[in-house]
Amino acid sequence: MELGAATPDTEHVVRLSRLFGVSTDTLLLDDAPFPPSAVQAAGSRRRWELIGGGLASSLAATGLLILGICASIFPAVYIEAPMDKEWVRAYSGLSGFLMTNNLCWLFWLLCLTLAGGLAALFRPRLQSLFGRLRHRLAHRQPSQPPAEE
Repeated sequence: MELGAATPDTEHVVRLSRLFGVSTDTLLLDDAPFPPSAVQAAGSRRRWELIGGGLASSLAATGLLILGICASIFPAVYIEAPMDKEWVRAYSGLSGFLMTNNLCWLFWLLCLTLAGGLAALFRPRLQSLFGRLRHRLAHRQPSQPPAEE
């Protein structure tokens, strides 16, 4: 594209214009100046996404590791036996530790933070993946019922 040897399709031109915050004329016409601030802004935003995503996911993973270590150092068994039921349920290991110490909320908060951090780290790949999936679903032929004989 930079050498002028290929012509980009419309979808890529529109995506690039949205990414850099410029018009499609700016991308397609040789005489239109390309504002360097748009490139810097996109790069700066992505850099902060990587820093935030890396920090969030590493802190969440560390917290989950600490919870796992604490569960192995301080084993606990949580027993659930409702009065009106005839069954007894016992939780041990990590789930027993979390339920005994009322830390289930912290576990799920760390899981959500880890998922959010990983989503920020891999956002371009996820967008590409979901874009291809959306494209396939939009162009899928509806299945026809079998013909009756």
